[in-house]
Amino acid sequence: MTLYKIKYGLGGGFGGARDSEILDCENLEEAEAAAYDMAVEYASMYEGSYGLPDYDKIMEREGCSEEEANDIYHEELENWIDYSAEEYHEENK
Repeated sequence: MTLYKIKYGLGGGFGGARDSEILDCENLEEAEAAAYDMAVEYASMYEGSYGLPDYDKIMEREGCSEEEANDIYHEELENWIDYSAEEYHEENK
Protein backbone atom coordinates (compact mmCIF):
# COMPACT_ATOMS: atom_id res chain seq x y z
CA MET A 1 0.00 0.00 0.00
CA THR A 2 1.09 3.54 -0.77
CA LEU A 3 0.01 6.88 0.64
CA TYR A 4 -1.74 9.24 -1.77
CA LYS A 5 -2.83 12.84 -1.35
CA ILE A 6 -6.42 13.07 -2.54
CA LYS A 7 -7.76 16.50 -3.49
CA TYR A 8 -11.39 17.20 -4.33
CA GLY A 9 -13.92 19.99 -4.71
CA LEU A 10 -15.91 21.94 -7.27
CA GLY A 11 -14.36 23.92 -10.09
CA GLY A 12 -15.17 27.36 -11.39
CA GLY A 13 -16.27 29.89 -8.82
CA PHE A 14 -16.10 27.26 -6.10
CA GLY A 15 -12.30 27.32 -6.14
CA GLY A 16 -11.40 23.87 -7.43
CA ALA A 17 -9.99 20.91 -5.54
CA ARG A 18 -9.26 22.57 -2.20
CA ASP A 19 -10.15 19.85 0.31
CA SER A 20 -7.66 17.04 0.75
CA GLU A 21 -7.00 13.83 2.61
CA ILE A 22 -4.17 11.33 2.79
CA LEU A 23 -5.27 7.78 1.95
CA ASP A 24 -3.51 4.44 1.84
CA CYS A 25 -4.31 2.87 -1.55
CA GLU A 26 -3.12 -0.08 -3.62
CA ASN A 27 -2.29 2.08 -6.65
CA LEU A 28 -2.90 5.40 -8.38
CA GLU A 29 -6.07 4.14 -10.07
CA GLU A 30 -7.61 3.28 -6.71
CA ALA A 31 -6.56 6.69 -5.35
CA GLU A 32 -8.09 8.48 -8.34
CA ALA A 33 -11.33 6.53 -7.91
CA ALA A 34 -11.43 7.58 -4.24
CA ALA A 35 -10.81 11.21 -5.26
CA TYR A 36 -13.67 11.01 -7.76
CA ASP A 37 -16.01 9.53 -5.14
CA MET A 38 -15.10 12.27 -2.65
CA ALA A 39 -15.69 14.96 -5.26
CA VAL A 40 -19.10 13.48 -6.12
CA GLU A 41 -20.02 13.30 -2.43
CA TYR A 42 -18.89 16.92 -1.96
CA ALA A 43 -20.93 18.02 -5.01
CA SER A 44 -24.03 16.30 -3.63
CA MET A 45 -24.20 19.03 -0.94
CA TYR A 46 -24.93 21.52 -3.74
CA GLU A 47 -27.14 19.27 -5.88
CA GLY A 48 -29.83 21.30 -7.60
CA SER A 49 -28.19 24.62 -6.65
CA TYR A 50 -25.93 26.89 -8.67
CA GLY A 51 -26.72 24.89 -11.81
CA LEU A 52 -25.42 21.56 -10.48
CA PRO A 53 -27.40 18.56 -11.72
CA ASP A 54 -30.30 17.11 -9.74
CA TYR A 55 -31.75 13.62 -10.34
CA ASP A 56 -35.40 14.67 -10.11
CA LYS A 57 -34.92 17.64 -12.42
CA ILE A 58 -33.06 15.46 -14.92
CA MET A 59 -35.83 12.84 -14.93
CA GLU A 60 -38.45 15.58 -15.34
CA ARG A 61 -36.50 17.42 -18.05
CA GLU A 62 -35.49 14.33 -20.03
CA GLY A 63 -38.53 12.16 -19.32
CA CYS A 64 -36.20 9.25 -18.54
CA SER A 65 -35.81 6.42 -16.07
CA GLU A 66 -33.82 6.66 -12.86
CA GLU A 67 -31.03 4.60 -14.44
CA GLU A 68 -30.82 6.94 -17.44
CA ALA A 69 -30.95 9.96 -15.10
CA ASN A 70 -28.01 8.50 -13.19
CA ASP A 71 -25.94 8.35 -16.39
CA ILE A 72 -26.89 11.91 -17.35
CA TYR A 73 -26.24 13.13 -13.79
CA HIS A 74 -22.68 11.79 -13.76
CA GLU A 75 -22.02 13.09 -17.27
CA GLU A 76 -23.15 16.61 -16.27
CA LEU A 77 -21.33 16.37 -12.95
CA GLU A 78 -18.01 15.89 -14.77
CA ASN A 79 -18.22 19.56 -15.77
CA TRP A 80 -18.39 20.61 -12.12
CA ILE A 81 -16.13 18.40 -10.04
CA ASP A 82 -12.40 18.84 -9.65
CA TYR A 83 -10.27 16.06 -8.18
CA SER A 84 -6.79 14.58 -8.27
CA ALA A 85 -4.54 12.04 -6.60
CA GLU A 86 -0.78 11.95 -6.30
CA GLU A 87 1.67 9.90 -4.34
CA TYR A 88 2.26 11.46 -0.94
CA HIS A 89 5.71 11.92 0.56
CA GLU A 90 6.28 13.55 3.95
CA GLU A 91 8.64 16.13 2.45
CA ASN A 92 5.92 17.25 -0.04
CA LYS A 93 3.35 18.34 2.54
